[in-house]
Amino acid sequence: KKQFMANNILKKYGLDSGEEGDGTQEEMSDVIRIPIILKADADGTLAALRDTLLAVQDESTLNLCIDPVEMSIGHVTPSDVKLASESGAAIFCFNLKGSKDKAAMGLASSNNV
Repeated sequence: KKQFMANNILKKYGLDSGEEGDGTQEEMSDVIRIPIILKADADGTLAALRDTLLAVQDESTLNLCIDPVEMSIGHVTPSDVKLASESGAAIFCFNLKGSKDKAAMGLASSNNV
């Protein structure tokens, strides 16, 4: 089951094609890179999220590399969505309240972010 999950993650992030990097297919499948963008309401929340994700990376039975492409405070903006789309990252938000940026939400929807 773990190998099946690892293969699905590799396929999702395009690492099973052997096109990235200079390493062999076997070397590439050893590390599963997961690019993410973190957004939070405050510095303390952002630090806690970062620490938690690093703990998940360290404790995982899969060889994960959680790669924070961007970490910032505030709502998701169109530039965050463009960065996520270009880097293949997922956007994780925590404890954000209030109005959402409709332009960012529309862009995220149209780019499947």
